[in-house]
Amino acid sequence: MFRLALGLLAGALAAQAVRADTVVYTTASGVGRVDAYCTDGAGGITARPVHSIGLARGSDSFPRRILFSRTNLVLYVAEKDRVEAFKIGDGGSLSSFGQTEPIVGMTPQDIALSLDERTLYVPQRSKGRIVGFTLLPDGSLPSQFTSCVKSADNTGWQNLAISEQYLYVGIGNGNDRIEIFPLRPDGRLAVDATVTAGEANCPLPPTAQSNGAPVCPNPGDPTASTTTTSVAGEPDPNCPISRRTRVSAPGPMILSGDFLYIEKRLSNRIIGFRLTNGLFNPPLANKKHQQKVNTHTAFVVTYQDLIPMVDPTTGLATMLFGSSFFSGRVDTIVLKPTGQLPKHKKVSTAKYVRATPVGLAVDPDKFTLYVAGGSNDRVQAFRLRKSGGRAGLPKLKSFSSSDDMGGTFPNELAIAVLPGSCP
Repeated sequence: MFRLALGLLAGALAAQAVRADTVVYTTASGVGRVDAYCTDGAGGITARPVHSIGLARGSDSFPRRILFSRTNLVLYVAEKDRVEAFKIGDGGSLSSFGQTEPIVGMTPQDIALSLDERTLYVPQRSKGRIVGFTLLPDGSLPSQFTSCVKSADNTGWQNLAISEQYLYVGIGNGNDRIEIFPLRPDGRLAVDATVTAGEANCPLPPTAQSNGAPVCPNPGDPTASTTTTSVAGEPDPNCPISRRTRVSAPGPMILSGDFLYIEKRLSNRIIGFRLTNGLFNPPLANKKHQQKVNTHTAFVVTYQDLIPMVDPTTGLATMLFGSSFFSGRVDTIVLKPTGQLPKHKKVSTAKYVRATPVGLAVDPDKFTLYVAGGSNDRVQAFRLRKSGGRAGLPKLKSFSSSDDMGGTFPNELAIAVLPGSCP
């Protein structure tokens, strides 16, 4: 999963001129709602939510991702069959701002905003496609998508990462891989949606399989290094422009400069590829001739979330925070100045098995790491060290926490820097 650290960076830079209040939003998965917590000047969190709003299907919504758009002050929440948008009002309050059409079995693991925050990308797994919603000028969410790409095997879309030119997709379906799809200048994916009887559809590829999926070069085909066309020789915009196979059980992805970092869950490592102009080198290759892993850690635990700490002067990640649900801790992986990964983690928060951390968010302006506590039913705040050789590393114990919210299971976080004051 890639959360745009650029949004936090921009918020931090803007805050140097005028500091607005910061609100921490969390999905309360156990009860199907979004909660808003105010923070104080030191990053401490209120004991209880100051605002809450229910999701469309209540406790059956199963939210998995929450994104903040600072351009329009809107939250986007990925649920098991739809995405909902919420407008942020005075004091961090929320009101409904549109939703996508429900799709049975959609179950997105991730969603992503384009860098200009004008397009929202959503995997629709049961439909074997990723779709792009062109947001309305005020950031509200239309019910129908406007662009799409279909999967070559109608399965497995998982985590996303985004750049100005490309959408990076982790696919886990037994033929695990990373695929890269080009974006048009306005943020649309390669294929325009068609609308029939008011419903958007992804048109059939130029050469389609019996299930409607495109025919793309087989990763084992030696000609795949030189073509992205269908077997009929027609250019197929559904096919990725670049691919790396044999990335077993890809988890969260982080794009920082030339590096793409991926949690490789089956082997319990974080790996990194140094991209060439945003693509693997060679872009499409057979199984024996594809880009090697440029950097990797030794064994790590499986992380529920993996987020970067970004240097505001360079815009590059300096460290990664990973939440370990079953170990009850958050690990810190300090990147080398070259972008290379270290072999071992640098430090962990104090192990506390009831904490069961899931989602993470970092406020670089307040030097605070927020942790959604899952079955602990709390949101916790950890102080990040401000200077010295351990700058950026979290302290072992939280300095602030919400109350036990009893059965809410907070599992995802977003930080919003808002004008005005928080109650």
